[in-house]
Amino acid sequence: MTHQFEVRVYYEDTDCGGVVYHANYLKFMERARTEALRSLGLEQGDIAVQDDIIFALSQSDIRYLRPAIYDDLIRVETDLFAVKGARILFKQAIYRDDVLLVTADITIATISRIGQAKRIPEYIRTCLRKEIT
Repeated sequence: MTHQFEVRVYYEDTDCGGVVYHANYLKFMERARTEALRSLGLEQGDIAVQDDIIFALSQSDIRYLRPAIYDDLIRVETDLFAVKGARILFKQAIYRDDVLLVTADITIATISRIGQAKRIPEYIRTCLRKEIT
C-alpha cells in the first residue's frame, strides 16, 4: 500500500522566512496516516470506542532533506511497513512534485484510553497485513 495525501502549505505552517516549521511535518504525516487507515475502512474514532484502542506516536526518525515553502502543494506518501503485537510501523515521505523533501520511519503504539499498551485486534492486524509493502 502506498497511500498519497496532498497538503497545501499555508502561512501558518511556516516560520518567518516562509519555510515549513520542522514540527509541522509531523502534522502533515499524522493526517496522511489517518487518511491511509481510513482508506482501508479503519476509522480511529470507531476503533477507540469499539475496541478501546488509541493510536499513539511512540517513535519517529525524521530526515529533513529539503524545505517546503509557503504555498507549495506537497504530497505525503505513506507505506505500511510492519504490524506487531501493539505496534504499527510506517515509512513516510514528503515530496514537492518529484523532489523528495522529508523521509520518516514512524512507530505507532496501540494503547487503551488509560494509556496501557494493548494488542492490536485480529481484524485490524489482518486488514493491515494485506497492505504491507
